[in-house]
Amino acid sequence: MTVSTRVTVSAVVWPFLCGLRRATAGAPQRAVAVVVGLGLAALLNGAALGTERPGDAIWEVSSRGLPDCPNPFTVPTFAVQQHVGGCWWSQSQQGLVEHLMSHPEQRVVIYVHGNWMPHPEARQRALTVYRHLVCTVSSGPICFIAYSWPSERQGRLARDVEEKKTRLDADAFYFASLIRDLPLVHPIGYIGYSFGAAVVCGAQHLLAGGQLCQYHLPGGPNSPLPAHISLIAPAFDRQSLTSRGRYRLAIDEGDSLVNVYNSMDPILKRFRFFDRDSSPIAAGFMGLSEPRIGTPLSVDITVEQYDCCDIGRTHAELDYLRCRYMTRVFQNALGMLQDGSVVGGG
Repeated sequence: MTVSTRVTVSAVVWPFLCGLRRATAGAPQRAVAVVVGLGLAALLNGAALGTERPGDAIWEVSSRGLPDCPNPFTVPTFAVQQHVGGCWWSQSQQGLVEHLMSHPEQRVVIYVHGNWMPHPEARQRALTVYRHLVCTVSSGPICFIAYSWPSERQGRLARDVEEKKTRLDADAFYFASLIRDLPLVHPIGYIGYSFGAAVVCGAQHLLAGGQLCQYHLPGGPNSPLPAHISLIAPAFDRQSLTSRGRYRLAIDEGDSLVNVYNSMDPILKRFRFFDRDSSPIAAGFMGLSEPRIGTPLSVDITVEQYDCCDIGRTHAELDYLRCRYMTRVFQNALGMLQDGSVVGGG
C-alpha cells in the first residue's frame, strides 16, 4: 500500500475513531471493544492507526545522542525524523524549520515524555498522546512534535535519580535551543509529563533569560511568542513557579497554564526523597503553589489546576490520559484558554 493510499483511508478512519471515542465516553468497556474492532477492521483495510490526521504533521526531535554536559557556544545537532504514512523517516532540523515555514496554518504542539522511556516506547507513547489530543478536541491543523530525551533507567533508583537531576537541566537547555530556532507563527503549546514537565518549564525559564545551574542561552532572552503550558503529573517542586522558584521566569511570557495532578499518586508522594536537603513536595502531587503570589508577571495568565484523584493510586501516564480533566490539558495546548482566570477542581 502506498503512502497516498494510507492517507486517503486515514481521512475516512479518523473522523469515525474520534467521533466514536466521544460518543462512548461514559461506557469504557463497550467503547474499548468497539474501538478495537474498528481498529482491526481499519488495519485489515490498510489504514495504519498511527497515521497522522489529514492536514497534520508529526515530527520527532531527539537529544538522546547529545552529551550530558552541553556546550553553550555550539548549536546542538538533534536527530530528527518525520512520521508519514505510519512510518518514521529520517529528516533534519532544517527540514523541520522549512516545514513550519511552508505550513504557517499548523499550530505547533510539543510533547515531552517522562522518565524510564526507551526510545521505541517513547515514540509509541507520543503517537498515543497525539491520538488522544486530536480525538478529544476539535482543532485546525497542527504540527505535533515529540521531544525525546535519554530517559532509560540508569541502574538502581538512587543512581537513576542523581543521573536525571543532571540530565534534566541539560535537556532544558537543549529544548530551549530548539524552540528558539523554530519559525513560530502561533503561540506554542506544550504538553509535559512528569520529568518532561520539568524540561518544559526549565526551557521556558531559559528562554525568558533565566539560568539553570551553569546553563543560560547566549544572547539573552529572545522574547518568544506567548506559550500555552500543559503539565501532567509534573515531577518538580510545587514552589518552582513562585517568585523564588527554580523556574520562576517560565510563565513570564505565558498565556495559560493547566496542571493536572493526583493527590493519590504513590510515586510523587515520595518526591521529597528526590532532594533530601529541601524535601520538596511535587507539583504533580499537591498542585502548584499559586504562581501569582509575590510574582510580578509581564502578562495576565490563565491558571487551571485539577486533582485527578479519581484515577486512583497510580503514576502511569496512560492512567492520567483517562482523567476527565485531560480535555482542559489538550484545549490549553491548542490555545483555547485565554480568559486570565484561576480555576481549580477535584
